[in-house]
Amino acid sequence: MASHSSRSALEKSGHAIDTWVDARRDMLISLVQELVQLPSRNHPPDGDELAAQRVIGHWLRQLGVEVDQYDIMAVENIDKHPAWRALGRHYQDRPNLMAVLRGVGKGRSLLYTGHIDTVALDSSPWRHKPFGGEYDGRAIYGLGAFDMKGGLAAGLMAMRGFIELGIVLLGSLYFESVVDEEFGGANASLAGRLRYPEIDGAILMEPTNLKLASQHRGTSVWNLLVTGLPGRTFSGETTFNPAKSLAAMLSSLDDFFNAHPRLNQYPWEVDRLQAGPADQPMGTRVPAQAESVFWVETGADDNPDVGEEINAWLSRQFPDVEYKLTAMIPPLLGSGISPDHPLAQDVAHSARDLGVNGDMVTAPFACDGAMFNRFSKTPLVLLGPEGGNAHGADEYVIVDSLMTLTKILMRTACSWCGMAD
Repeated sequence: MASHSSRSALEKSGHAIDTWVDARRDMLISLVQELVQLPSRNHPPDGDELAAQRVIGHWLRQLGVEVDQYDIMAVENIDKHPAWRALGRHYQDRPNLMAVLRGVGKGRSLLYTGHIDTVALDSSPWRHKPFGGEYDGRAIYGLGAFDMKGGLAAGLMAMRGFIELGIVLLGSLYFESVVDEEFGGANASLAGRLRYPEIDGAILMEPTNLKLASQHRGTSVWNLLVTGLPGRTFSGETTFNPAKSLAAMLSSLDDFFNAHPRLNQYPWEVDRLQAGPADQPMGTRVPAQAESVFWVETGADDNPDVGEEINAWLSRQFPDVEYKLTAMIPPLLGSGISPDHPLAQDVAHSARDLGVNGDMVTAPFACDGAMFNRFSKTPLVLLGPEGGNAHGADEYVIVDSLMTLTKILMRTACSWCGMAD
């Protein structure tokens, strides 16, 4: 576990870290609020992350650490890499940000990583202002508070803590804020892996509710379009209602997934459902088409491209229905490392020291983690704060959990990177 520092040294630094974090609760709250109050919405093919990235960069430069704010497309041949996701995204004025606190010896390097973009704001009613950053004494509310500006703030506070406490690490400590992770994006994370290929370990502060995850799920997103025969039947015409067929097909997919030997462990959800044009007057005719968007989650080691299996099922169950199943994005791979990996063990030990369950789980969501575990030499563990309503109205993050997360991040760095005498 602690190859560079003695157990007594780790305990001493741990006590100092806990005291420092406890004294800076207000600073942490203010930082989360500032980030939430800066909209950084991802609305493909574009995104609004620039202002938030500039604030993070300024915050880090004030600490005196090295900051690299760079254009994703400036990474040589990134769009030729096998992991590049051809999503048609635009990356102008959407920079990645990397900072480093240099180690003084030969210890292992560690990265705190996360994404600054949020989903777009929909029409759901909010009780709290989506960009207000309101704090009620327990939680901070706002779009992206939980996913994942709270986690990024914990990483930023951890970087500050080492400087203010004067704890000198042997290995280098990195902080990364990437853009365009939402809606199946991962190219920004790929850029970080290619630009910084030698980092020895990473912690992704996605919102895991303080559960340690050595793996995460994959996902795929599908459009199911059913074509019917539109019109009215009062003069004897023949019609075929695609909405009824689509409803039956979606119901049938429940049977498919429930019986599947692998996919029955994971959720699938309908994201969108529509029949006919939205402006069609009520009661005029049977629609020409009906369509649905749904997503399917898969295990860390599964192939998320399940389209052939779904097609085979639907064609058997509905041989007379004209339909088309199309992948909306390239499947997003799951990934993971062994729970016995030294990085996982260091994070687990740091968590247990603070009374947090150190057992490793699979994070119940897809993310950009495969860019680490599958396409780089940097192993990844996921650990993020408690909260709720990610991607929805009144999203929130619990402040006490951010305090605990900051302590775990710092304690893990002491153990993983090693400390100078």
